Amino acid sequence: MTTYNRFLDIHLCAEATGDVKNKFPPDRNSELYFGVVTSHFYEFSPDLMRQRRYRESKAEGFNFSNDNKGNCKILDKIELTDATDPWLELDSTFDTSGSPVSCIKDGLKQLRYVGCMVSIEKLKQNVVEQQLQALMLWISDPATQNKLRINCHGSGTSTGGMSMAAAKLSAAELVSALVLNGLTRPSSHAASASGLAQNARWKLDEEKDSCEGCRKKFGVFTRKHHCRRCGGLFCDKCSSKKMFLAVALTGEERGKVIQQTATASNVNNARVCDACFAFVESKGAATTGRTDYGLKTLTLALCMGARADDKFSGEVNSAGVGTFVRDSLASRVLTELRTRNLRGIKVTASNQVLAGTAEKGILAECGVKHPSNPQAIGYDVSANAAVVVHTKGTEFENNNATFSMPAYIWGSKQKLKTQYDAGQKLSSSDITLSPCKRSLYFSMCSNPTELEVAKQYLDSWKFTSWQTAIFRLPIQFGNALNSVGPASRRQAISLTTNWTWRITAPPRVAQMSFQQKAGTDSNTISITGRGTESFKHYKSYEVS
Repeated sequence: MTTYNRFLDIHLCAEATGDVKNKFPPDRNSELYFGVVTSHFYEFSPDLMRQRRYRESKAEGFNFSNDNKGNCKILDKIELTDATDPWLELDSTFDTSGSPVSCIKDGLKQLRYVGCMVSIEKLKQNVVEQQLQALMLWISDPATQNKLRINCHGSGTSTGGMSMAAAKLSAAELVSALVLNGLTRPSSHAASASGLAQNARWKLDEEKDSCEGCRKKFGVFTRKHHCRRCGGLFCDKCSSKKMFLAVALTGEERGKVIQQTATASNVNNARVCDACFAFVESKGAATTGRTDYGLKTLTLALCMGARADDKFSGEVNSAGVGTFVRDSLASRVLTELRTRNLRGIKVTASNQVLAGTAEKGILAECGVKHPSNPQAIGYDVSANAAVVVHTKGTEFENNNATFSMPAYIWGSKQKLKTQYDAGQKLSSSDITLSPCKRSLYFSMCSNPTELEVAKQYLDSWKFTSWQTAIFRLPIQFGNALNSVGPASRRQAISLTTNWTWRITAPPRVAQMSFQQKAGTDSNTISITGRGTESFKHYKSYEVS
């Protein structure tokens, strides 16, 4: 696991406008405001302190102090561009050509961690801010291995970006602002010995009809192989050598389109051509694993950054290699980095809703809460009343890997069942499984009015990290539809008159099954998945 020399924690805040203060009155939500006369708004202020306690517990040399005199600084009472701390000032020097360049002060060079608030509105102005420029130069230093984390709201949609209150920031606006203020990658990366070759790209099969090494024609007995360092096409003999590559091409396919610049990091036994093998050996970098330093990881610490509507990115543990689903926020950030030739940065994100803790860092939340009969769970002395809950939690808590929930839109709440029996009926009030058993069909409706009725019941549920959308059902759905050919399936879909609310499970859910039981309203759906987990252990990532 990488131990970072420098860690920059940017929390995206918003200007405290009248609309924000009307929704969150400062006199009742003072912890959400900071700056001069509550000039800025941030909804996750406690996360700064939680991250501090988590960093301290890791015993990696991060020294915090209440007076900000350790090697870690937290600017939680002021927006970054309003800060006047001397260590955020810049010095001037000259490069080898005699041109003046900015450089950071020794006070900043000695720091390991900086946590700060940056206004989304400031980033959108497309101007250089001295304080942000100092931090971008700090994490771009090629002599150190560094990490940048972006904290804010995420939407999990194919078009949404980052947000706080009413302020919104796109992937392009984020990367553009960081680059404008000095974010760079070492120019040696492309030609680094154990990284990619210069101008490396995964060549398409149709580009070459003969080996780029021995010139032998490809055919039935002479297969094509890609070199993972340069991307060229070679025969087996000219690409038989294997070696460790810190950055390697993957030739990943998305939507039947080959991604010619897609990469993975720290690949063992990567196939390389003879020329690349000889080059790496001559540089002595085959065993060091170092390509370059500077910004190595950009983490999107926001909800569902790896998701695009009902499409989820592959999830991997800390030893795996993953790729982002197309149009997810993380995928769009990755594209912006590649467009600006910021290569070798590992972007990480989650399919799930995230929550910060002081004990385990950032946790990924997932589960279901269904309507249930009122249940007293305690007594509130100040209110002189029982504490009553109206939803029952069935979540992946305390490593609970399996739970069941009612297979009816009213859950197990008798009041909702009575309301349904007395009101407008739906074509079906059951909750069923999709043919692929990755989604739930919440009722079956024959018209938009019924969909709205079903939505009233759906609002009583809470599906954390699942995706909900209107879906048109084929006339036959379930196993019967899977037994017919594609043409019949398309015809069935075109003839449909039924709709449903489709609720799609994240990859964390491994299995769902329908449990039919004797008795009225007794059927359940069993859900199995990974137990309690932290973001760092299961996430999605890809290297620019």
